[in-house]
Amino acid sequence: MRYSSLQTLLHACIEKQEDAWRSFIQKFDKLILGTASYYTTENESKDVVQIVYMKLLEEDCKRLKNFEGESEIAFKVYLKKITRYVCLAEWKKNQKHNSIELLESEQVATIPQPQSEGHQLLEEEWENSLMQLPPNERECIQWLKLGYTNREIAEMMGVSINTVLSWSKRAKEKLAKILGKE
Repeated sequence: MRYSSLQTLLHACIEKQEDAWRSFIQKFDKLILGTASYYTTENESKDVVQIVYMKLLEEDCKRLKNFEGESEIAFKVYLKKITRYVCLAEWKKNQKHNSIELLESEQVATIPQPQSEGHQLLEEEWENSLMQLPPNERECIQWLKLGYTNREIAEMMGVSINTVLSWSKRAKEKLAKILGKE
């Protein structure tokens, strides 16, 4: 069955209609897998995709009900955010599990560092820097980072493209100062 709008599809998914979930997976699976692949290995990303679907279903589809946006672009941003949090939770869980195994085997002296530790630190520094920006500028930069165009961002935020360009420019200047790049 085809769904005329995102809201119709989400409502059908919340009602746990099987054909709606098939349509949902067909429509968004590549997005979720692509996001998971960015943060994890190929094998882990497939597990993350399954966990994301479980998260969407748990508590009577609470996460689908909590989506407040109207556009498909906003929903894609929302799905990417959920996927990213699942990746982070899995990474933390794996780190904790690895640490426990090391303690049990008395190999505490040489705890291996994850390959992405530097990336994690940069990501944390980036997130902290973003939090210092005004909300509109922060949101604009986050969408740019996710690969959206200025025109798409303007549409999602309900403002003109010139406003988005101004926010983007100001945000980049502020981030350069915050991160000590000037």
